[in-house]
Amino acid sequence: MSKVTTSNWEAWVDTMPGDKPTLHVSAEADTHSTDLAVLEKRNPQGTNPGILLLDLKTFTGTKPETNPQQIHYKEELKNAEQYEQIDVYFKGELIKHIEEIKVVH
Repeated sequence: MSKVTTSNWEAWVDTMPGDKPTLHVSAEADTHSTDLAVLEKRNPQGTNPGILLLDLKTFTGTKPETNPQQIHYKEELKNAEQYEQIDVYFKGELIKHIEEIKVVH
């Protein structure tokens, strides 16, 4: 099983006037290899629509990645309060629970 360590998690909703609110989740990930790390929306989502579930996945690519690497997830929202928390999983295990989602203008 590959190992990944993460740090510097942040979540915010950009509410720029004229645009739909956009959620951003970012962090640094170290795959301890040349694998690429990405954040993807989990499918299916859980039963609580206020909790966003993300999966941290790693891929062996054709280009070696350097570590730590920036990972980022972006989603257009219906409203700025769509999610109250975010849970991030790696290989089925919860690795990060985010309750603070900042709103920026």
